[in-house]
This record gives sequence, C-alpha cells and structure tokens, in this order.
Amino acid sequence: MLPAMLALVSLRASAAAPPLVLVRHVMNIVDGDTIDVQLQSGPIRVRIWGIDAPEHDQPYGAKAKEQLAKLIDGRDVELEPAKQTSYDRMVARVVVNGADVDAEMVKSGAAMAERRYLRQLPGGKSYRTFEQSARSAKSGMWSLPADQRIAPWQWRHKKSRTTPFADYGNATIASCVSDVGKPLAP
Repeated sequence: MLPAMLALVSLRASAAAPPLVLVRHVMNIVDGDTIDVQLQSGPIRVRIWGIDAPEHDQPYGAKAKEQLAKLIDGRDVELEPAKQTSYDRMVARVVVNGADVDAEMVKSGAAMAERRYLRQLPGGKSYRTFEQSARSAKSGMWSLPADQRIAPWQWRHKKSRTTPFADYGNATIASCVSDVGKPLAP
C-alpha cells in the first residue's frame, strides 16, 4: 500500500480508451526512474515515463531510489508501455493499486517532470503542477541547497560541458512551459 500522505492519482478516470497494461513483478529498483521487471519472455529494464530522477551519483539520487522502492519494491506493477528506447528499455507508466507511481515520485520531490515528453504523456500537464507544489513545500530534492538542486538531464551532460547548472528551485509553471518550447494543450 502506498504511504497515506501521498495523494493517489487515478489513471483509469483520465484514459478515454483502455491502455495496454502488462501486470508484472518488480525484480530490482535500478535508480529513481528505472526498474527491472520479469516478463514472460524474460527480464526487461523499464524507464518510468514522464519523470527524471536524480542520478545515483547526484545529490538526492540514493533517496530517490529509496522513495521508488517504498512505492513498488517487490510488488506486482501495471505497466502502460509508451515506447522502446534505443537502449532496449521499455518506457512505461507504472501503476500500483491504481496509483500513478510516476506522479507520486514528482509529488514527493524525488523526481522532476520530464519536460521533453509532457505533451505526449496523458495527464502530463498535471506533473508540472505536482513539481511546483513539491518545490514550494521544499519536499525531497527541493529541500537541498540551491547549488545541489541540479536537473538530472544537466547532471548527465555535466562531463561534456562547462556551463553552469540552471537552478530550477524557483521555477514556475510558466517557466516549465517555456522550457518545453510551446504551450501544452489544455
């Protein structure tokens, strides 16, 4: 059961047509946005759709992994596949007991909304609001000092660039939309 303090987001009410759903057992939590599950054909790595959690060597990375483990470790999860990546990983929305785990990670401050894919994600517009609420409440990674609140996508590119990191600590919903490049559909 998910922690009572986290509000549950029902996916079933927002979907017009029932999505393809795979019910599978979680074998391993890789990091805050990646899990290994057992399919009938064998194990597969699943990248959680719509979120980007701190990397394992990044500030708050270990805590993001712990938060995901609290939500799903050792449980059967529903996977709503979106696509397969070039790394042969499935990208999917993850649901436990009707709760959108992806959204719960953003709400708790353990992950950021993945700005590049918000338009493609059903309910993605809400993720911006969840992130803003977590920032305002200084939950999770948002409780870190400003110089440690580094967007995971910037952390991954850190080795190849010398430009300073952007501080998303005071970002607004409007600035998140600006990062996407064009307004999201209502």
